[in-house]
Amino acid sequence: MFDEGRKWFAPRIEWQEINVEHKKFPKQLRERFEGFYFVPAEQLLEKDNDFAAGVLILCALDAIARLWTGKPGQVGARFKEAAEAMGMSKGQAAQFYDGYRNGLIHEARIKSGACFDKSRGDLIGEVDGGVVANPRHLLRNARQLLDELLADSNHRFSKNALPLLRQDMAEE
Repeated sequence: MFDEGRKWFAPRIEWQEINVEHKKFPKQLRERFEGFYFVPAEQLLEKDNDFAAGVLILCALDAIARLWTGKPGQVGARFKEAAEAMGMSKGQAAQFYDGYRNGLIHEARIKSGACFDKSRGDLIGEVDGGVVANPRHLLRNARQLLDELLADSNHRFSKNALPLLRQDMAEE
């Protein structure tokens, strides 16, 4: 974000403060996702703007999936892997990728099988042959995936995310 002549990495964190090698970087990255994606999605959900909230969550999930897997060019594989890590079956992850990530986010298609419903009790399910996702559950699970990534207990952050982030910052 660019505001008042300053570039912002996250709300209250300027780009010039960012160093991916510093121990505070994972916290700064979390603040980026919270400030630019998750909190605005929550605000949209509170105003019954489920579709807009869902789109914002999906954008965040797309970025998290890249960092989670360390696969810069394998969009389908990384998105489906992240969806499975959030609790979707392989079949649901494939439908989610096609209907939501590709259909809604990148093609802006009107797809009856890619809807949001925050009253659903589950994360994702089938209704009349289409897929319906609960944006509140998507938000919760995307946050959990980011938490697990940043905790680095399985070295996903250091092995998968950091090399990509180093490259991204070099290009910035």
